[in-house]
Amino acid sequence: MEKLALLGLHNEGLKNSYTMICEDEELGGYIVDALGRVCSQKEMAQELIETYKQKPYSLVIFDLNLGQPGSNDPDTARTFFKDPEIKKDFIDGKFKAVGISGNPTTVRTAKLEDLPAVYTSYFNIIEFLESIK
Repeated sequence: MEKLALLGLHNEGLKNSYTMICEDEELGGYIVDALGRVCSQKEMAQELIETYKQKPYSLVIFDLNLGQPGSNDPDTARTFFKDPEIKKDFIDGKFKAVGISGNPTTVRTAKLEDLPAVYTSYFNIIEFLESIK
């Protein structure tokens, strides 16, 4: 069965690196769809939700504030996890997810709202992939 990953990152270098790591047969073996552009968080959250619902993704990694680099508000993550279908799939363990940000305020806010969040500088994608095998 194919393993599918959805990445939503506004940093092109990080997006390219995470895509290569996830696609590597020994590290992840995922087929990756990658999103990310500068727009409103509402637009980006909607695009993330619509893309997620198109395929049975088992891994989702995205910027907490996808669409608005530098924003302190993790609205993209909040909107994504509030979607009833996505919330149910996450609780049921149908996919693993993590939201990342280099902004301490964004990560703190997300964690206070019980969103899966980690600082970009502390996130090791290879260790994360190993932990969910």
